Amino acid sequence: MVKHKDKEQNNDKEIESFISGINTSFKDNDFSVALEKDFISKVEWISSGNFAINYACTGSPFKAIPFGRIVSLVGDSGSGKSLLANHILAETQKLGGLCVLFDVERGNFISQMEKIGIDPSKLIVSGAKMLEDIFEKAIFFVKSYQAKKLSVPLTIVIDSVSQASSRTEMEEGFDKSDMKRAQVIRKGLRMISSLISDNKVCFIIINHLTVNIGAAQNHGPFKVTAGGTAVEFWPSQVIEVNKGKVLLNEMEMPMGMNIRVKIAKSRFFIPFIKAFVQVMFDSGIDPYSGLFNLLVATGLVRKVSSAGWYAFEDDLEKKYRESELIDLVKTDPVKYLSRLEKIKTITSKPLEDVSEEEVDEK
Repeated sequence: MVKHKDKEQNNDKEIESFISGINTSFKDNDFSVALEKDFISKVEWISSGNFAINYACTGSPFKAIPFGRIVSLVGDSGSGKSLLANHILAETQKLGGLCVLFDVERGNFISQMEKIGIDPSKLIVSGAKMLEDIFEKAIFFVKSYQAKKLSVPLTIVIDSVSQASSRTEMEEGFDKSDMKRAQVIRKGLRMISSLISDNKVCFIIINHLTVNIGAAQNHGPFKVTAGGTAVEFWPSQVIEVNKGKVLLNEMEMPMGMNIRVKIAKSRFFIPFIKAFVQVMFDSGIDPYSGLFNLLVATGLVRKVSSAGWYAFEDDLEKKYRESELIDLVKTDPVKYLSRLEKIKTITSKPLEDVSEEEVDEK
């Protein structure tokens, strides 16, 4: 055993010496073992504002969106993409960070932003409509952020790339097809990815899912994102939002809707995990929405009686109604939800009250 350890130590010294020699040749000390590279070993995160969505993104109820990476929010019109992005902006402001919104669609309103916790007096908004202008300004903003060596986080949201025209499209009008949009998006995302990789910057692009007309003939996906393959390739995380059943109050008036948040791509955690949450039109997404379903689906909470009593798996003697259990979690979220970080698989289907069948797949 001692000889084995001595051999490992000698190997480590040889590797260290080899790396040192390579760095001497290039004079930039670029090569090192993975544990010494912050962009691999020390990725920082921001919350989505909802525990269930956080867990679907990363396996932790406290973090969802990575800094130093590009994140894409995709979905049908009216599914809640912009709302989710606004919640992330609100979480950035809670950390004292900078928020930049490229509002291409002109679909954001101060009254709605304030309801979910955004301080509009500290939100930086750009009215740029052309892709080239958006990426040029975003790149300039990131470079300025780097030059100032700011320690606070920066979140940039483009809402949305699918609605932004290119200069070629605006100049040539309807007579010619615009083949430049995809090229501009690809180049812009490539430049942004390089710039933000070592910084506390979160770059979020919002995109629409559109019907793939040739899906039946070529057996491709029924819905695709606009803007070419770059919008699928460059993001480290793709979050798909689908709208479901409309929620009515006692007067049969709409007060919210169910949405499904699916992680369509992830370089950090298990992909294709889904969170089922509710959007309330007057307040957005509640932090605890969908949490009870998640606790049951992961096996952390078990149903112990047909009469509707539940208990934590490690303390079956104490029984709670659903509302009582969530109220208990609210008293100390860290204490009760930290256990979710040890669970990496969903053991059962979500409960029927916000079931997958209620999500519109058309």
